Amino acid sequence: MYNKNYKVFISADDIPDEWDSLSGDNPYMRREFLSFLETEIPCEQKYYIFYGSNGHPDTIFVTYHDKTFDLGMLTDKKRVVDMTMVYMPVWVKRPGIIFGRERFDDALKYIKKIKGYKFINCIPAHIKIKSGYTKAAAAPACTLEIKWKTFEQYMSALRSNYRYRYNKALKKSDGLKMAPLADNAEFSEELYSLYEQVENNAKIKIDKLPISFFKSNLFKILVFYKDNAPAGFIQLLENGDELIFEFVGFDYKINAECHIYHRMLLEIIRYGIERGFKYIDFGQTADDTKLKLGCHYEYLKVYLHHSNPFINLAYRVIAPFIDYRPLKPDFNVFKT
Repeated sequence: MYNKNYKVFISADDIPDEWDSLSGDNPYMRREFLSFLETEIPCEQKYYIFYGSNGHPDTIFVTYHDKTFDLGMLTDKKRVVDMTMVYMPVWVKRPGIIFGRERFDDALKYIKKIKGYKFINCIPAHIKIKSGYTKAAAAPACTLEIKWKTFEQYMSALRSNYRYRYNKALKKSDGLKMAPLADNAEFSEELYSLYEQVENNAKIKIDKLPISFFKSNLFKILVFYKDNAPAGFIQLLENGDELIFEFVGFDYKINAECHIYHRMLLEIIRYGIERGFKYIDFGQTADDTKLKLGCHYEYLKVYLHHSNPFINLAYRVIAPFIDYRPLKPDFNVFKT
């Protein structure tokens, strides 16, 4: 679809080079990653470019279609609807829209005209969207700012009760061996079953990823072994000065014995420090555990709209009931 103000593409391979000039530090909005998602998570993706008065791209966004989207996923009430989503279908803090200076409002008006339910997720709290959308709280991201030159300095900076807890986890998991996958094509069914364990036990249910998602060499995968058998893994994405924790898998029985989950989180911190990253994005789940590692919240919003004015009004009524309820991040993890 084309007019002088915007273009719509139905294949990531057709997106012009100029798209990446706007993606900035959002790795999920780069053409390479969008093409990867289109293959691994086909959701009737569409890609939009809104052009400014100078003829250059100003605002871009992606839509995904989910016929079984659970509007109440953050609550104990299930509400399945047919949803058009403007966000990444892999549960990350980055939005599926890049805001320009000139065509931002026009893009939002365009999204409103799409029939049915619309869901714009993971918008940073400082960005305000009005124009008839209903606002609710999204799950905040947990981010660790790296201020230490060594992992030992990080451990030393912790208050004694946290340092004791993590030293205990390191000691309990001392028998575990860690090694990166040389080639992610080696990601096995055995490793995938560990991801399935975590997915099946998750409080917030998101779409299950296929095994092929973990075989991409876009990611770094570190595997933990007990008695030469895989006991867990972590999937990481390196993004400039930021390290992103993607997905995890582990054996719950071994976790009870060896504290493998805490060991893996600590190894992510060690990895980030030793490789000179400035930030670690720990994601939007298990925030209690991650805040106690020293993370801070990045608050995010979700914006909702329906083309039917009566349902759109009902959105405003139910919004407080589908809000995420963040913790009070006052754990006081560090000495100073």
